[in-house]
Amino acid sequence: MIVICLKKCGDGFKEKVIQKWTRSDFSHVGIIFSDGQEGSSWSECGVSFKDHKIKRCYKYFLIKNVDEKKVKKFFIDRLDAKYNNESIVLSHLLNLGLGAKKKYTCSEIVYLALLDAGVINTMINPQDITPGILHELLNHNK
Repeated sequence: MIVICLKKCGDGFKEKVIQKWTRSDFSHVGIIFSDGQEGSSWSECGVSFKDHKIKRCYKYFLIKNVDEKKVKKFFIDRLDAKYNNESIVLSHLLNLGLGAKKKYTCSEIVYLALLDAGVINTMINPQDITPGILHELLNHNK
């Protein structure tokens, strides 16, 4: 079992810019594991794990039928990969659908982990994924 968390709140400039660029209410997405660690990619540190604190401004999706160890290994195998700033500019801002290989935005790493685990089976260019698109895919797969 894993939990997908989508950040809806954000009083910072970065969150507002992401929400505006992606035309979505969400500015971040991660996967929470049974140990309370959230796997994602952050602009300040790339792919890593952080303690997740439950907040009202997040939307949560419980995914029951998934191999948690496989999903966590997906993140472990990519630990310390850099944040994909290129994807933010080339795909989301300029709509070119391009980004750097072996770098990930939060949406890209979560999408690819869910795709690898068979939770999502919709093929989309990973550089085009946003927290809002992941929200739509998760709602569709309920």
